[in-house]
Amino acid sequence: MHRNLLALVITVTISAAEPPASGIDPDTGHRVVRLTQEPGSASLYFNQNGYTPDGKTMIYTTPNGISALDLRTHATKQVVTGKVRVIVVGHKTPNVYYLKDGAVCSTDIDTGATREIAKLPPRASVATVNADETLLAGTFVIQWA
Repeated sequence: MHRNLLALVITVTISAAEPPASGIDPDTGHRVVRLTQEPGSASLYFNQNGYTPDGKTMIYTTPNGISALDLRTHATKQVVTGKVRVIVVGHKTPNVYYLKDGAVCSTDIDTGATREIAKLPPRASVATVNADETLLAGTFVIQWA
């Protein structure tokens, strides 16, 4: 018995066009605005505060570190350079807290002043900062012999 095989080749063309700068979401009717054109940039997840206490600035991550966006003018500036992991923006001060090179650091978004808060031991991580920015909380993995 002979079987006839049918090969179907589908060519898909992916458009490299930029997404629109703004538009209306068809499901919600809300206006959606793209805030940055930077490839690979991302806002923080909803449970991480990404806004300064005055609500005027939002931080976001880029492949090169952390940037800040002025929400009135949409002007951006690099705040931290290098490979980092953002923790949160302070609720009391305009400091962004992050992990870099095995240390917890903070940088003032307005002035750029940076300080190292603590070197972390191996297998330790910090995940949050309390509301008055006096405590860090995280985990430390203990290996039993």
